[in-house]
Amino acid sequence: MGSTMVKKRRRHLPACKFWIGLGALEGSKTIGQLYSEHETHPKLIQAWKRQLPDDGPSFKSEDNFFTR
Repeated sequence: MGSTMVKKRRRHLPACKFWIGLGALEGSKTIGQLYSEHETHPKLIQAWKRQLPDDGPSFKSEDNFFTR
């Protein structure tokens, strides 16, 4: 029997979700380009893109990303 490695689940900070979603919403980069840059599943990027118009301000305010 071979051993298998279990990949640990990544947690994305709200500010990171905001900037990735914003890039997808603006259309400056394709979902595929964002996927390869951030190694984040395209379905997540699409979900963050959909949430951005409604939850944009709360994405930024939930986390003190820039003060860490």
